[in-house]
Parts: sequence; structure tokens; C-alpha cells
Amino acid sequence: MHRGEVALERDWSARWRELVEERSVHARAAGRPVCFLVVPDKLAVYGDLFPLDLEPREGRPRPMTRLVGEESVPLLYPDMPLREARARGDTYMATDSHLTARGNRLLAGAAIAALGASVELLETVADTRAQHLMSGDLGRHFQPHVLEIGERLVTPSMARIVSDNWSTVLEQGGHIGTLRVFRRDDAPDGRTVVVFGDSYGFGDDAYTGLAWFLAQAFREVHFAWVPFGWDPDYLDRVGAGLVVCQTAERFIGRVPRGRVDVASLARAAGERKGPLGLERVFGDA
Repeated sequence: MHRGEVALERDWSARWRELVEERSVHARAAGRPVCFLVVPDKLAVYGDLFPLDLEPREGRPRPMTRLVGEESVPLLYPDMPLREARARGDTYMATDSHLTARGNRLLAGAAIAALGASVELLETVADTRAQHLMSGDLGRHFQPHVLEIGERLVTPSMARIVSDNWSTVLEQGGHIGTLRVFRRDDAPDGRTVVVFGDSYGFGDDAYTGLAWFLAQAFREVHFAWVPFGWDPDYLDRVGAGLVVCQTAERFIGRVPRGRVDVASLARAAGERKGPLGLERVFGDA
């Protein structure tokens, strides 16, 4: 996909544009700033270290180049900031496809700025890190596992988790349907943020991702594990003031469903024996 070799549906970019435009119109009508965030694949940020040729084939650009470049779909795609920040330290882990604490802080800052809020909201989050031996989602594919000495943010969270079904969903071997709510009563910004996302948007003390950082800045943060999902009823119900629709770049070849029912997904994820499939999120899965 990075080299433009994957065949996409003829109306793929038009469907993406329509999806983003519909959500933008709905968000404006409700007075909710919205950020459409695509987290760059590690290959897009560290491609200079890849041993093979990554140039597009037959003049076909990779999907993200088409959407944000040729088609000008208003997606936040912070590949350049993440690449430039490497001069001061890694932004992605070596044995994992996910970001380091530095990378996640930068990602959160970009999302906050896109929402029209102040990136100074993150200044109270101390950058206290500790080294640890780890093998991530890439390193574990090898036998023996490939290890690295990574750095983990050990700054205590100023937000508490007030509702969570993650452990239940994880027991079923899945992720879709996870619903986690953070609250910080003394947050510098008193608004509620809803994040529809995936593992890059998830937040936890073990992996201080996007939702974790947002929870340090805003009074309440709801994270629904639905890549680039959209549930207007849920937004109304929880009084969302800001919205983030987030997906990993590797999912960009699929167009998400127009709407999902977050509460129903959460119930289904806990009741069934086995994980929910991607067909709950992507219409063409």
C-alpha cells in the first residue's frame, strides 16, 4: 500500500471525502470542533531506514498522498512533524509499530491544536521516563523475540478511569467495542472529548497514547475503540464538546461505516464468545 500497489475501489477517495464532509457539517451544526486524525504508519516516518525501494509504482501514489495531497481531504496527517522530531529522539518504538512517549505527546499536541485548543494544556504533564526491556508487536513475530531497551512515561496520570470494559473485551481476544472514560475534575479545560479510534488512540498507564494525554488536559475523555467511528447520539448523550476521529494509516484503504452504535458495540463485545470483527467498523470488510 505504501508504494501505491494496492488496488482501491473506483469511488474510494470520493467516499472518503463524502464521509469527512458529512461529519464536518454535523459537527459544525452542533458547535463541536472535530479533528480527523490519521496516525502515520511507522514506514512513513522511518522509511529512510527501510532497505528496499519505497517509491510509488507505475506513477500511482500511496493512498495518503492521494487523500491529503491530490484530493485535499481535510485529514490531519502529522508525518513531517514526527519525522523532524527524530532529531531529538525516537518518535516510534524500535520493536513496535506504535509511538514512543515523545511521539504520542507530539501527536496529542497536533490534535489539540487542530481542535482549536491550546497546546499549552500539555505543559503540566511532566516528562518523567524510565527505561525498560521490551518486545513490541513487531519484535514478538521473531523467535526468539527481538528486544529493545525502550523508554516508558512514568508520570502519574492526573485523570482517573471512571468507566471501563477493556479487560472484558480483551478476554474475548479483541479490541473493538472497548469503551473507556477518563475524568480529571481539576482539568485546565472543562470540556468533554470523545475519541473514536484504535490502538494509537487508546490510553493506558502502560501505553500513554492519545487518549491518555488528552485526559490530562480535558475534564472528561471518552475513548471508543472504533477506528474512525462516528456516533452522533453518543456525542449528544455525553455532552461532547470536542471530537477526534482517528485511524491508523494502514486502515485508510477501507472506508469506515457512516455511523456506529458505540453502546451496542460495547454490549456485544462483552456478551459474545470471541472478538468483534472489522465488519462492525468497515462496510467492505
